[in-house]
Amino acid sequence: LIRELSTRHSVILSTHILPEVEAVCDRVKIMHRGQIVFSDSIEGLRRSQQTEMLLLSFSRPPTLDAFTQATGIGAVKILDNGQFQVACSADSPLTESITQAAASHSWGLTQLIPQRASLEDVFSELTLNANKSEESA
Repeated sequence: LIRELSTRHSVILSTHILPEVEAVCDRVKIMHRGQIVFSDSIEGLRRSQQTEMLLLSFSRPPTLDAFTQATGIGAVKILDNGQFQVACSADSPLTESITQAAASHSWGLTQLIPQRASLEDVFSELTLNANKSEESA
């Protein structure tokens, strides 16, 4: 109904259900503590993300310590299924250093998948950054 209405009218939707926003909205404004912290298209929101995630699988997985020492990557989480989730800055060339470390340590890299951030991830990052800015002011 909202999509249909939006072809003839402007519709303002206020919701905390972010998958709903993703499904029906073309543009988004994010407010935090009464201030607009973001205003752009949904795709612009994704591009604004400063952190990206990589999902990694190995046939001979390293320990967390061995992985972080060999790659120099500190933001790593081992998921319940044994996969590694690596956070990195959007402009970081991590895939090359990860593949080189995996080859030189014989970890058997079987999967390296960039993960697309959900709208909730981006929202959290934007509001967290807004909190940090407020604290330093």
